[in-house]
Amino acid sequence: MIGFVKNICTYLVIGSVLQGIGMALNSNFLSEFLTNNLIALLIALLAINITTLSVLVTKMNDLATSKGVQFPVTILEMRISINEQVALIASAVFVQILNGSASFKLLLPYSNFILPTLLAAILVYAIDILRDTAASVFVILRHEEQQAGSNQKAKII
Repeated sequence: MIGFVKNICTYLVIGSVLQGIGMALNSNFLSEFLTNNLIALLIALLAINITTLSVLVTKMNDLATSKGVQFPVTILEMRISINEQVALIASAVFVQILNGSASFKLLLPYSNFILPTLLAAILVYAIDILRDTAASVFVILRHEEQQAGSNQKAKII
């Protein structure tokens, strides 16, 4: 739980730094890009992750069948990952609604900084989930390489 809160704080800091840089340079590129594209981008990242997780589950099933290895924690983490991405999409929709509301912006001081910061943090979070999924692909590949190496050694002997 502490790691989760630390990650959220990190995403918020990165989002605020990105927004701060944009404001310091008098550039609204990031804000406009996220306003116009974030939800579609998050849905695309979810689709990529679901596809990648499907491949990983197939490989894990192969390992479970051939080696008797079980992956209950990994399967749970995969479910959490998908749930996080769905929550990010819902959060982005909510923040976009607030961002489009002139009356809400009057109620929230610094809303022109806070809301784009939240959108940037959501994007960073989604990219980190994608990075984590990609890292798991390399773990499976490393395992397959090790298996191929041990099979090669057995043939030589």
